[in-house]
Amino acid sequence: DQLAQLYLGVYAGTDRAARLLMRPTSTGLLPDEEAVEILLSIQPTSPSFLAARRQASQLLYRMYRQSPSSRRNFAAQRFVDTASQLIRQELLEVRSGDVEQATRASESVVLRARQVADAALGMSPSDIERATFALDTLDRVASFAAIDLDELAAEIAFRRLQIASAQNDRAAIDRWYTQVERLDGGFLASAQRILYRDAVEQWLDNPTDTAAAREIVRQGEGVIEQLDESNAQQRVLLGVLETSAQAAGAVWELEKDREMLEKAIGFNARLIDSNAASGPVLRRQARLLERSGRDEDALDIWRRLLSGLEAENPDWYEARYESIRLLFEVDPESARVAMRQHITLYPTLGPSPWDSRFRELARSLSVEVPR
Repeated sequence: DQLAQLYLGVYAGTDRAARLLMRPTSTGLLPDEEAVEILLSIQPTSPSFLAARRQASQLLYRMYRQSPSSRRNFAAQRFVDTASQLIRQELLEVRSGDVEQATRASESVVLRARQVADAALGMSPSDIERATFALDTLDRVASFAAIDLDELAAEIAFRRLQIASAQNDRAAIDRWYTQVERLDGGFLASAQRILYRDAVEQWLDNPTDTAAAREIVRQGEGVIEQLDESNAQQRVLLGVLETSAQAAGAVWELEKDREMLEKAIGFNARLIDSNAASGPVLRRQARLLERSGRDEDALDIWRRLLSGLEAENPDWYEARYESIRLLFEVDPESARVAMRQHITLYPTLGPSPWDSRFRELARSLSVEVPR
């Protein structure tokens, strides 16, 4: 190893140095970056040119996969440039007429095309042209060389779904998602996250788009199942629960879909159980529970909200009003007692508009309010 490192340092740009780096025992002789530079320096006239490019491509792909997010785009672009050129050169070997050479080149193209699709779609923004070229080439070479792609069907369907998503091709998205869902192969979870993200973007652009809101709920359920409440994932989980709850609630408000009402209540309940429920979540849940006919449960939520608020601020008056109003539906006499207590403690009943609302509520409860 020491002799090899010495040789590579002295004769870095030679064919012999490149061949040394292509030996199975060469791993770790040099940092990947230095090894790539040597391998890419080999000229097209060298018999080792294609082999050197294959090795460089493998190293660049590994560097891309291991790169931090700050350098991921650069690493992906560098790999895709090198690998795409290599694929075009290997296509000549596929059609060379030499069976052994064509088989080796075909298998190499299939692997390289998969890697290019992965890296090209991992960029921001995605390189759709390179990804499409890679997948189309993979299909053509597999057909030409009679390579069975059944084991890769789920992966290919997922890459096609990524492309359709980037192009906002709804028909293609539905078609490829159905394929991914049927085949899974470990790609369904990633597909659900993509479709969830797309639906959120679409819904934020148009909050009346109930189709997008429904898709948020559908894919959000799948994403939620993937996550747990560990510190690493809790923030993401709570975000998905919040967005899914809002989307389901919006569908209920616009279309009065009872199923969406129940789903919204379920998402909110998960938020409340996780102790991440803010005032708006509790308020939203109380109103949804009342819409579903669960007045006692709604009353419990208003009371919980009331107990956590500072007395006499506007939100406190709202929670106080709603809790007495709902208490009347459950226990009229207890509601009258609560109303009288409120009048005694707060003779002005509250700031506008709560003073007039409490006055109207007292009248419906047959409780006298002093002038």
